[in-house]
Amino acid sequence: MALGELRFGAGRRFNNILCVTVGTGIGGAVIIDKELWRGSNFSAGELGHVVIDYNGLKCDCGNTGCLEKYCTAPAMIKKMSEKLKNGMTGTMNEILSGKIENLNIKKLFTGAKNGDELALSIIEQSAKILGAGLSGIVNLLNPEAIIFGGGVIDGGAGYIEIVGAEIRGRSFRSATENLRIVKAELGNNAGFIGAALLGEYKYNSI
Repeated sequence: MALGELRFGAGRRFNNILCVTVGTGIGGAVIIDKELWRGSNFSAGELGHVVIDYNGLKCDCGNTGCLEKYCTAPAMIKKMSEKLKNGMTGTMNEILSGKIENLNIKKLFTGAKNGDELALSIIEQSAKILGAGLSGIVNLLNPEAIIFGGGVIDGGAGYIEIVGAEIRGRSFRSATENLRIVKAELGNNAGFIGAALLGEYKYNSI
């Protein structure tokens, strides 16, 4: 996503960018002076494995408390499913036709948009945790902009606004006073465009 958005999308007018995708996982990339920062071993940008709770949930990577265990679509669906076992509200019961197994991220966001308090609380908690995790990255890198994309971001229900508020509330003022928080513009094409540009980027770096 990052290179595509930098060249053709929401990142065109910025030099220093943090890109974050939230969907089935959490992806990230750092752009410094309009160049992709890859790190010494090409592993920079693993935002999904920033630890938010040192003694938290076990992550597939082997660590504990990674952002991916709290803020991705699967994490939110799992939490909602556990809550629904105690009984469905009228809103979610109608959306899911009374069956928990019908739950997916789109239906979770539909419930939130229709005022379901449980759906709203799970989305809000996810967004706040993500914002808290990213606040330290903002203090470290002081980007001009954060570009958010992915299925969870596209779900709406105020998710990106909650993330932004949490970042601003937790980061240093000097790191956020000029910070722009924007949505990705290229949609599902971002990955394809970025992959094509990555080949060009590698060739020009030789």
